[in-house]
Amino acid sequence: MTDGALHAQGKDLLDAQGNRVVLTGFGLGGWLLPEGYMIGSPGGKDSPRGMRAAIEAKIGVEKSNAFFAAYQAAYVTQADIQAIAKWGFNSVRLPLNANSLMPLEGQPPSAPYVYDEAAFKPVDDLVSWCKQAGLYVILDLHAAPGAQNAHNIADSDGTARLWSEAAVYGPRTRELWLKLSARYRSEPLVIGYDLLNEPMLPGAEVGTSSKSNGAWATHDNRPLRELYVSLTKALRSAGDHKLVFAEAGFWAMNFKDLLPAWDDNLVYSFHFYPPPTKTDFFTGTDTAPSFDPLFAADVPLWMGETGEWRQDWLKQRSAWLEDNAHAVAFLKTANRGHAIGWSWWTTKKLKLETQPWTVKMPPRYEALLKHWDKATAAETEAALKDFTTALATSKTKFNADLVSVLGGKP
Repeated sequence: MTDGALHAQGKDLLDAQGNRVVLTGFGLGGWLLPEGYMIGSPGGKDSPRGMRAAIEAKIGVEKSNAFFAAYQAAYVTQADIQAIAKWGFNSVRLPLNANSLMPLEGQPPSAPYVYDEAAFKPVDDLVSWCKQAGLYVILDLHAAPGAQNAHNIADSDGTARLWSEAAVYGPRTRELWLKLSARYRSEPLVIGYDLLNEPMLPGAEVGTSSKSNGAWATHDNRPLRELYVSLTKALRSAGDHKLVFAEAGFWAMNFKDLLPAWDDNLVYSFHFYPPPTKTDFFTGTDTAPSFDPLFAADVPLWMGETGEWRQDWLKQRSAWLEDNAHAVAFLKTANRGHAIGWSWWTTKKLKLETQPWTVKMPPRYEALLKHWDKATAAETEAALKDFTTALATSKTKFNADLVSVLGGKP
């Protein structure tokens, strides 16, 4: 039983008619949770809260709000979603920021919590656009209450408080998922919930340079499993039977303590850059543990993020594109003959050509990033306006060669 259009059966995802479905699509990274490497880092800040603070200090709250509204309106549009469907892909992963949906300021110590209904509007829009385009949606809690890791991608303050203050932020995370469930449970194309993006348990970033030193084995993912089980139970108790996507610890690569599966509508999710092209990737390396226990389990696998994120990794574009084509072909049978679905990160970035659309660097915006401290408020405002104009898909460079090697038809 499931509320979504897909459900898990063995190593596969099936639709209501019993047909196997392999998820192929894109993460909408940078949209509702800006990351510095994708768009530049205003004021040297690369987290959403840091960027907003830096911009507010330059041009004030009102104009900063206007900039972020224009940014969101341009970054992902209904036409972009229609393009993804037209190319032949079937899904999008939507990163969410709890600090937007459940503002940091003014939160009571316990439920009922305070939500910003306006922050749900882009999510509502995305769900509506995907409904019209026929795309599946996976809601991804990219930045959890308190932060599930200490990095900019979790919009943290430098501490992963979801773990260090679990009694405060665990309940907030559960209630946020219940809020999202209540809002989107009746939407079948919202097929499930990526419960936490790249959770990093305390100690996970110490001693991970070598597999031989036992670092992978010493990671303690038990608190992560406990939270996943708690969140799943809460959703099921609320009558929500959509897929739950459980990401591994340590940048979504270490599944220690996360087996066996605790639910019959569960998908295990991992991330890796660049995409794997051969079985050696799964046998264990200095930077990734063995996937043998996962392959032995009768559970679907999904690579929730993959791709290339740094242009300087690309020595020769033709060879890079060929590797990506090999990866897509390899993943079709990588799980002991069963497919591993994937979500490419991401759709749009500044300057880089490793995703469908490349945003061209506006000269005034480039100058602003280089001389942030010296720029006047008027110069800052003008440069940010240039940037939001450049974000429009019609102004970007379309990388049709990448879409093609991923199996799309641009």
